[in-house]
Amino acid sequence: MELYNANEMPLSNDELKRTVQEKILKGEQLNISEKRIAGRDHPKKNLFGYQLKPDHCYRAISKELLEIYKKTGYIYGTDEDDEYQEYIENGQLHNNNRGVDWYLGGVTLRYGYIVIECPAYKEYFTPASDNGNSLAFDPTIRHMKSSGFKNPIPTNLITNVFDTKLMKEQQNENSNRDNKTFEQVKEVYKKVQNILDENGLKVYLSGGTVPYILQNEDSGRLHDDIDTICEKEDMDSLREVFKKEGFYKEEWDSKTYATDGVDYGFETMIDGVPYGIYPFSYNKGAKKMTQYSFDPYTKECKQKTMPMEELSDYVMTYRGLDGKTYDTMSLEYIKLSKDNAGREKDIIDSKKIEETKLLRNDVMNRISMFNEIKNQPQINNDMNVNEHYEEEHMGRSR
Repeated sequence: MELYNANEMPLSNDELKRTVQEKILKGEQLNISEKRIAGRDHPKKNLFGYQLKPDHCYRAISKELLEIYKKTGYIYGTDEDDEYQEYIENGQLHNNNRGVDWYLGGVTLRYGYIVIECPAYKEYFTPASDNGNSLAFDPTIRHMKSSGFKNPIPTNLITNVFDTKLMKEQQNENSNRDNKTFEQVKEVYKKVQNILDENGLKVYLSGGTVPYILQNEDSGRLHDDIDTICEKEDMDSLREVFKKEGFYKEEWDSKTYATDGVDYGFETMIDGVPYGIYPFSYNKGAKKMTQYSFDPYTKECKQKTMPMEELSDYVMTYRGLDGKTYDTMSLEYIKLSKDNAGREKDIIDSKKIEETKLLRNDVMNRISMFNEIKNQPQINNDMNVNEHYEEEHMGRSR
């Protein structure tokens, strides 16, 4: 289906407003009267690091309204007559200001803190008055309408749901992510390992802390989190243990958002340190590894696939200099990832891996980086489409 794109739509039909829009696009300063002409709303084009797309529409709503959409399976308006129409009266073009309101390429959060994203299919959307130029100050963001009853948007077309309250909280927590000492990270790692050992479960530590733990020495720098990987069949048991210990956060779990039947893992917070567990599956016959991951900040679910000759090319058990054994992602794959990232801290970590003298040259020579697929979670529709809903719950918002 064909999409609208805010960057390709015509400017205002009003000559004065079009002149103001052209000045905005050129980055020129506006006077007070020109600012009034430009538009009253100042929609955001970026949600806490997530860049909104010019060919997708966004609608800010309440959590209660989202539940109603999920329940009915459609994005309905207030009643059966909630349809946008334009008409000529006394030689002037007017509209009835009805229909379901959206912004193309942006969103105004004053209308709600839950933001839904949907591709701007021309089958479902139409620009509001004056090519959608009537409200937004930024001419690269357009006011759009969808049908409130006759041709409502199915909720399975929603490609993303953002809880901006949660995103703001996570941004505050992550404003300085590299702020945990190596000792803090190590203590949380040990704490979780003891719990998992008691329950007969295993995860593999990954990331830049691995060589330092194996060498039994402080990294001398700050860290952001702990990432671990595990066999896919262990995920349910791991969730239960984390719930029992009071560590589990439903809002940081991929299963809260993904509806494709795939478990992408979860993250939590333990003693101030983010701790993530992400599943992998190995197909021995096809010699293929699939690694799943989830970002609780953007809600992105990812699959990474790579050829893998042996399972031990990806995960290993090492004996550290302290005499203890550690289950980790293979040093070869950690080094490959660090070399590929190339940041200053990655270069330092890569050299530390070499110092362990545990690298296997044959494995290093045959492994390769992954192919990544991003899967945007969709909201779940599990109720009767025709279920009645009360008008008072359907507050108009944008």
